[in-house]
Amino acid sequence: MVPHAPDEIQTNVRNNLPGRVTALAIGKSDMGVYQELYKSNRFVPLTLVPATFAFTQKEGTLLNSASVEVGIGGSDELGPGWRDLSDALDAGIDRIILYGPPGTGKTYAALTYGAMRGAERLVCTEDLTTADINGCWSPTREGTWEWLEGPATRAWRRGLRLVVDEVDRASGDVLSLLLAMTDSNGSAQWRHPSTGEVLIPHRDFSVVMTTNLERVDELPPALRDRFPVVIRIAQPHPDSVAGLSADLRHLAINGALGEEGRRISLRVLFAFDQIRRRHGDVRAAELTLGRDRASAFLDAMSIASLGS
Repeated sequence: MVPHAPDEIQTNVRNNLPGRVTALAIGKSDMGVYQELYKSNRFVPLTLVPATFAFTQKEGTLLNSASVEVGIGGSDELGPGWRDLSDALDAGIDRIILYGPPGTGKTYAALTYGAMRGAERLVCTEDLTTADINGCWSPTREGTWEWLEGPATRAWRRGLRLVVDEVDRASGDVLSLLLAMTDSNGSAQWRHPSTGEVLIPHRDFSVVMTTNLERVDELPPALRDRFPVVIRIAQPHPDSVAGLSADLRHLAINGALGEEGRRISLRVLFAFDQIRRRHGDVRAAELTLGRDRASAFLDAMSIASLGS
């Protein structure tokens, strides 16, 4: 049993759960209780989901309570979303949607992971037009006009990967063109307005779309139908946090696991790490997380240092 832990926690000590359970969050704020957990050598601290502390199971029994959140995976192994992406790319799947909370590296993965010739990127906004996708006419110095190919057309022609970010923000006209440009390689075709050439996608052309939506079924069915593999990315890839200070890496891996509005994104942690070097931890936490959340974050860092 855990010494000095409250009765309601003592009575909920249970045997290990099946499988690899590496993150455990307990909805308590008594620092003394957590210190006893570490001193008892039963748990080492992992990360903080605001208002809850998370721990890595080391050995023995798993402490459980009514307010437990469990995360699977850890910094020493890929989370399920990253394994799914790796397997899909290795199998040659060329139409993939990545969804989940912001700041987890979806775009970076889309631009860099897997075998490919290169990548072209589109970021969907309210101002994005069809000309930004497949090209437009542009005046030349000689007073004539020439056709400038857009990123989707270049990706088609050269067999590149087209990365479409925040596809849920695409307007109606843009979405209609994206549906045409991301259709299967055997069905899609586009007529070049300058030469009349009928262009079809290169055999190596592929598409990865990203969205910060929490429910992928909020995407239009016609778009969803074109992408047979849809993967939720809930936490950063371990490789993406290598540039952080050692005491922040566990926080970065698991900080995206909380409820919406309470997550600590990878971008925030990199900014915190940069600011702290000049102004210290307290000021860095205030600037990146706000005064209300700063103290809870710093408490989590203090707890984590006990297990170092």
